[in-house]
Amino acid sequence: MSNIVQTLKRVRVYVDAMGPIDTTNAKQLSTQLTAANTLLTELDTVFSKPTKAGAVCAGEQTETIKAVRAHVTEGVPSIKPSELGRLVGHLMTAEVLLMKVAEAFQGVRA
Repeated sequence: MSNIVQTLKRVRVYVDAMGPIDTTNAKQLSTQLTAANTLLTELDTVFSKPTKAGAVCAGEQTETIKAVRAHVTEGVPSIKPSELGRLVGHLMTAEVLLMKVAEAFQGVRA
């Protein structure tokens, strides 16, 4: 199984497991944000590797890859645990991007 397929599988597992989160719990928010950003960084790395000859991405996939790369390049600033609103905002951004990845690459399976 290729790295991209394995990574996309982890993205689907993450997205499928998403649910309500306590937005007043800084530790939980930070943990989720770290997990989401780790996946996005892994996707950026996998997307940066050359693909097999003839592999072509659809328009939506190309745009999603660009968004992942931009997010990873921008990085996540250091956020204090007391800044719950910023933690929630960054987590929402990362999770929406993961949902877009799961949707754009839904046909890619092992």
